[in-house]
Amino acid sequence: MNFNPIETLEYSLTKTEYFKILIENRLRRYWYLYLMIVGGGLFLLTNSADNPLFILIAFASFIYVLGIFIYLYYWAYSDKNKILFLKRKLGVNENGITVSTESGSRGEIPFGYLLNVVERKNYWLLYIALGQFVYVPKEAFKNHADFAGFREILKTKAKTK
Repeated sequence: MNFNPIETLEYSLTKTEYFKILIENRLRRYWYLYLMIVGGGLFLLTNSADNPLFILIAFASFIYVLGIFIYLYYWAYSDKNKILFLKRKLGVNENGITVSTESGSRGEIPFGYLLNVVERKNYWLLYIALGQFVYVPKEAFKNHADFAGFREILKTKAKTK
């Protein structure tokens, strides 16, 4: 396949967008578990409202689910993740992807190292490890040809979901 190198415009991931990605990934993966926990809590509240132990268990189930989302919020806005929010550019060629950040760091990711590629409405998540991804917004491409070329190379060289 003949491929022209692609370079994106400079972009960054915001803390709000990161939080939304964490929430969406969590809900897509464990929606049934949260539904069972909240449904069980509602069942206990409506059918055993006179038993204090069941009321406590019901509220604990709601607090557990709420606690998970509070934790994800804390994690998304933590200073430990500040490297995720640096401005960056992507370079793409037939061998892989190069990520350059505003701090001067640079990393190369061969396509064979991509464990998974997830396409969403406004971005791609390029997974390089479990829970570790490179965020690529679709608006970061300079033109439609670069956008289409990136999408095509992901289809041919990476595992796309």
